[in-house]
Amino acid sequence: EEIGNTVYPPIAKILDRLDIDYKNKKARQITKSDCREYDYIIVMDDNNLRNLFYLHSDIDKSKVSKLLDYTENPMDVDDPWYTRDFERTFEEIKQGCLGFLKMLKQKGIIEYDENLLDKISDKI
Repeated sequence: EEIGNTVYPPIAKILDRLDIDYKNKKARQITKSDCREYDYIIVMDDNNLRNLFYLHSDIDKSKVSKLLDYTENPMDVDDPWYTRDFERTFEEIKQGCLGFLKMLKQKGIIEYDENLLDKISDKI
């Protein structure tokens, strides 16, 4: 239902505040090619998970996870469409992304300076 839509205005405000460019971003549906090409397919909640498996029943399920699975509190990311709390959702996404980066580092897939990551995290 969101395919082709740009960033939702309350999220745009947060991204503007953080000086994150989103101007050329539009929602699109995940493709079979995406499912084959990418090593990680990350969804926000159980609803996304069900839809993904419905659309791509042959996907390698070992590639699929929920974003907050990479945190100490695995759960669904709160959908701000329903909660209207865009800041809380942003914070959950930030924590999930930081957890994902830490997992990639632990697996030796990426390298980064832990202090730099802490500084970046504090700024956003």
